Amino acid sequence: MLSSKLTSTDRRIISHSESIPEGIRHLIERRTDNNKRFGILEITAPQQVATAADAADAANAHHHRRNIIAGFLLDISGSMEGRKLQNAINTIKQLAKVIISEQTIRAWLYVITFDSTADLVIPFEEITETTLKDINSKLDKIHTKGATNYERAFQKQTEVLDDIITQKLDPAERYHIIRFFETDGEITDGTSDVSKLYEMMRTTRIKETDADMSLTESALVSIEDYILGYGTEIDLTCLKTLASPHAPSSSSSSSTPGVEYNCSSLITIIKPEDIGWQVGELLFKVITRFGTKVTVTVSACELFEYQTHQWSTSTIFHSIIYGETKTLYIQYTPPHDHHHEDSDVIHVRIQYENQYTGSIHNVAFEHHAADHAADHAADPPPVPDITITSIAPIIFGMIQIEIFKQFREIENPMSKYDNDRIVSEAYKTIRMLKAYDAMTSASASASQYHNLMTDAKLIIGLTTINNTREQECIIHARRISSAQKDIFNTGAFVSRKYVENEEDYEDIAREVIKTYGPKATVQEAATQEAAILDTQCDDDDDDDNDDDNVPTYISRIATATTTRTGPIGGKPSTIRRLCARIAQSKHNNEDKSPELIYQEMRQHRAHDYNNDHCYSNQHDDPFSSTPSQDDEYTQRRMNIMRQVSSPSQP
Repeated sequence: MLSSKLTSTDRRIISHSESIPEGIRHLIERRTDNNKRFGILEITAPQQVATAADAADAANAHHHRRNIIAGFLLDISGSMEGRKLQNAINTIKQLAKVIISEQTIRAWLYVITFDSTADLVIPFEEITETTLKDINSKLDKIHTKGATNYERAFQKQTEVLDDIITQKLDPAERYHIIRFFETDGEITDGTSDVSKLYEMMRTTRIKETDADMSLTESALVSIEDYILGYGTEIDLTCLKTLASPHAPSSSSSSSTPGVEYNCSSLITIIKPEDIGWQVGELLFKVITRFGTKVTVTVSACELFEYQTHQWSTSTIFHSIIYGETKTLYIQYTPPHDHHHEDSDVIHVRIQYENQYTGSIHNVAFEHHAADHAADHAADPPPVPDITITSIAPIIFGMIQIEIFKQFREIENPMSKYDNDRIVSEAYKTIRMLKAYDAMTSASASASQYHNLMTDAKLIIGLTTINNTREQECIIHARRISSAQKDIFNTGAFVSRKYVENEEDYEDIAREVIKTYGPKATVQEAATQEAAILDTQCDDDDDDDNDDDNVPTYISRIATATTTRTGPIGGKPSTIRRLCARIAQSKHNNEDKSPELIYQEMRQHRAHDYNNDHCYSNQHDDPFSSTPSQDDEYTQRRMNIMRQVSSPSQP
């Protein structure tokens, strides 16, 4: 059974904790102003009870066995030549191998390749030790050719699934189909109408006879889609639309009685060698999933929705796995009327579905908020001693929302914030995280601290990438993985473009640019300085009354989407480039003044700052920092990812 825990705090924590650093203190004050409360709602799934040992008992094997169909729609157009295709094929091989080792799973496979046309290269076949060799042999024969035609791919998938659902499945069983759509480029052949493609992608039956209808309803099927976009040449807008759980037009997509759809997901993979790691993460989640289509609804408070960047009373996430805790951020203002018995009660309702049985479950919880009447009492009761360690989850929740807003501004082509402003916000985030780290040696929150630091450094590292499409792919992948706390360290290679302590030189860089820059640059610096203190950026999530005297280390990026002209990646951040070069010079013990460094930077403007000059002694690590990497559950998760990403054996 799911459980929930609500932790919230109000403005009084400021007066009872002298150990909170100044920058964090102001962030807390802003989030708890006007008697508001900020907190976290944790939804926890139980530890897994059905293990491989259960399957050893023949009497229980059928009860615990889960039927999975893995379907691959693989782009083999010319641009997939080389490492992309090799890694994609290897991932399919290793996924099949890992599935065999899972005794509680019975699995089937089909593979469709597409270019200008589409072909079923591996028909519907059960994955066993006997069939694995033949599956691998067929995969080895796949080669690249032709253009990229999504329309033909989805048409062929509909035909194949129609045959599978109506002819190949046992009506007494229930099946879960995972469809992987893999591509690395834009549409070059066939229709590019996204609304039409969205519907075609989700169509699962082309026959409409009474016999087929009856059989489909008997063979219960659930489906989920994963779109894997390889490289930076993908049409991100198109793929994000195809992966959305909401149709791009008012007309709903075709649906099949007896077939239900889970939310789709888009994963952007920049490095081909990361394909296996990402698919391994997905496979682990499917194997250990507790429930899908998890909807959380609350009363008397609001939840922060990271995908829309808005506060609302409900949110939905793709799934929750056994032993996992989903953290949602909340805010609320206690009512003035404390006489009603429900005035301090927050109701939480959760609905989820079991992907293997199709059953829908509903659970409800009640959480009593703090004694609101005490807020208005003449002598409020004392608050227990508060340390920065004890409120770390609250602090990190506030910082996470600031990072989500920075992600949004990078993704939003109409944002009014330029790269200098985004970098400035990321620098503030790093300062807050370092201030926290300097005040505590607690390891309980180390995982969240490191992940947030990676987020902020990645935002800074993106300014070294001149390819706007690459920026968009990286930030999309990181935003999703950060929100879902994936174990794969998405975007870490970009975060390593950050130069240690470069944020310390922001004020110096601004002054140098203002003093020694050309007229246009001086004007830009002045505009940027004014933007930091502007009053037009009302933060809709907390109803701020902006003040010209607000300290400049407090984020002023609004929660609600704003407007701007020009792409966020259109112009590199001059301030960031100079900060990084000054920091690099210090690390190299070079006797150069910031003014000299700036002059050199202007003389070599064509050679933008890049990762080749970065100061970093960090090493590549495919895994994020996890709470306890030595526990059996995490080790199993990491092991599956390693297996799926490992080179296949001939």
